[in-house]
Amino acid sequence: MQAQGSRTTTTIPAGDIGNERPINIIDEQWYSPDLQMTIATKHTDPRTGETSFALKNINRSSPPPTLFEVPSDYTVNAEAAGRSFRRSGRCRRLPTLPAQPRK
Repeated sequence: MQAQGSRTTTTIPAGDIGNERPINIIDEQWYSPDLQMTIATKHTDPRTGETSFALKNINRSSPPPTLFEVPSDYTVNAEAAGRSFRRSGRCRRLPTLPAQPRK
């Protein structure tokens, strides 16, 4: 996977926060222009440890269409769809949605 990386080091000088020696904080980021998203980050700070994130096993194929099909046993419960709910102290009525025919 092609990616563009950047690494930034921030140094807290000795004595700034009661530290005897300089503290180096390192931030690393990898961005994939092809995916248009960050695919990895790493943050290292000796005061808090290391935090990292990385996408793995990236699969660029199209998902199966069955993932987006309404299940065959799906029904609209008109009683539940017409219930009221409370939000911000006001009572509002949920709209009743008609069942959509399957194609």
